[in-house]
Amino acid sequence: MAISTGGVREAYQAGGFHQYSYSELLRPFQASANRVKMLYKPSFEISGVREVNDEALEKLAKKYAEFVTQPFLIAIES
Repeated sequence: MAISTGGVREAYQAGGFHQYSYSELLRPFQASANRVKMLYKPSFEISGVREVNDEALEKLAKKYAEFVTQPFLIAIES
């Protein structure tokens, strides 16, 4: 899952402007993934998109491409 916010990362934490962290806000998606036995990969997060210029956007696009093409490795319990 990829998310982006116009606000700064600090606004998304306990005591911050929005009062909740990204992981807390995404908890319903994680619960749904658990329900259907889907592996839930940690999210790709971009904060402050209102301030992103073209150069930064290109770098973020490359990072996102890497994120979605990386295998999600988990430890398998024996």
